Amino acid sequence: MRDAAPKLKIVNLNVHYGDFWALRNVTAEIAEHRLTSLIGPSGCGKSTLLRTFNRLNDLIPRCRVEGRVELDGRALEEVELTTLRRRVGMVFQRPNAFPLSILENVVYGPAVHRMARGPDMLAIAERCLTAVGLWDEVKDRLTADALSLSLEQLQRLCIARAIAVEPDVLLMDEPCSALDPISTLRIETLMRELSRRYTVLVVTHNMQQAARISDETGFLLLGELIEMGPTAGLFTRPRDRRTEDYVTGRYG
Repeated sequence: MRDAAPKLKIVNLNVHYGDFWALRNVTAEIAEHRLTSLIGPSGCGKSTLLRTFNRLNDLIPRCRVEGRVELDGRALEEVELTTLRRRVGMVFQRPNAFPLSILENVVYGPAVHRMARGPDMLAIAERCLTAVGLWDEVKDRLTADALSLSLEQLQRLCIARAIAVEPDVLLMDEPCSALDPISTLRIETLMRELSRRYTVLVVTHNMQQAARISDETGFLLLGELIEMGPTAGLFTRPRDRRTEDYVTGRYG
């Protein structure tokens, strides 16, 4: 039995891209204030599942979603889309900083949602940049072009921007795939710290990373969620032979 309440829940989820069946009858719960990783071979549906939680799949032509997806027990269709995107933030594989200043990037969301104004914006920027370990590095050049930052700094900036609107959930789609090993370690440490305050759901191709950082892990294969559970158990005592084959490197 889990010791944390489910923050996200999916029941009999099916996602189709035209004639392609991307997710097949997926049912799962994502615990609150935990870090959950999704692993599996390329094309197995990990990113599709991730995007389902803030309805980014709605933007894809000919995408059809069936089943129930809940946030705090409420169906996503019942949540106003702007509110949903604020409560469920997204960090992408490659940093997608805006061509604005460092400060403007961080406070973009609070400005759009009219969460603060004037001096309060600087306080939000300091809080969020401090949370991602970037404040001391950029506090003297907040008006500089954000695109002047290193790739790793840009990824931390995008995480700061995501948490500036005080979300409940952070979705992270392979946030370390473009980074070197040292930068990856910093982002992994940051993800663990963030999971104390947010529900964090991460897609990763790196099984070692999932084993290092995750409280729980789900394994997907050909659009099916084969199993999900505590990370240590999934890697050392998988219930399904297909999971064992994947985590031991027999395929994938």
